[in-house]
Amino acid sequence: MVYVKKGRGNAVAETITVEDDEMVWKPLSEPRWTTDGYVGLRVSVQVFDEGLSRRELIIEFPYTHTQNGRPKSWPHRPREFKILLGGAIRQAVELGWDPNSRGRPFLIMSVDDPDDPSRPANFK
Repeated sequence: MVYVKKGRGNAVAETITVEDDEMVWKPLSEPRWTTDGYVGLRVSVQVFDEGLSRRELIIEFPYTHTQNGRPKSWPHRPREFKILLGGAIRQAVELGWDPNSRGRPFLIMSVDDPDDPSRPANFK
């Protein structure tokens, strides 16, 4: 299992390699309801670099819920979630995120559901 424990501050950072860049990602928040409506899973991504601060990428996935309307907490297929995360990172680079620059966090909304079995098999 990729995730150690659910809850605030208990997320362990994981690494992912996208286009020869090693990046560190960790979940920022679980899906939840806020006064602005439902918010999906949010993930923070940064280039792995000892001691240097780099521009952060925040990816927000769509809110998903169970059959009774309760939010799903984490994707249940970690390997497939890493493939989906890699695709979202590539999408952010195409939209203008430079992982080696400095500055404010770059926020994107992913159009893909992290737990959707109908996702196309050729997703990059």
